[in-house]
Amino acid sequence: RAAAPAPPKEQVDPRSVCGNRRIRIGSQGCCGGVPFSFGKYGCCGEKKLYRTGAQGCCLHTDSSAGIQIYDTAKQNCCDYRPKGVCTIKSGQYTCCGTGSGAKEHGRRRHGHGHGHSRRRH
Repeated sequence: RAAAPAPPKEQVDPRSVCGNRRIRIGSQGCCGGVPFSFGKYGCCGEKKLYRTGAQGCCLHTDSSAGIQIYDTAKQNCCDYRPKGVCTIKSGQYTCCGTGSGAKEHGRRRHGHGHGHSRRRH
């Protein structure tokens, strides 16, 4: 005869568990096993915490850039040339698309990250 089943344990919503801690669903999240409060922090690539507003998440897991946290006041996250985080030089508004010493290329968007330009005919 099979043993009687154990009494059911308290059902725990898996979203309320972060590492070995309980978190509040809707107001807290979990990032790499570390609890954080929504509104103050974000989670980049499910691994790195960053301060929302002051910092941003630059996620390029398909390249050596990987997961990067950057200062939104003086850095950009670029999809190409260079891929990943770059620092904006004084007097410029972006550092994306300016790799290889080009002067004005940062002022135009080339295909919005799709690798080719689209023209209307």
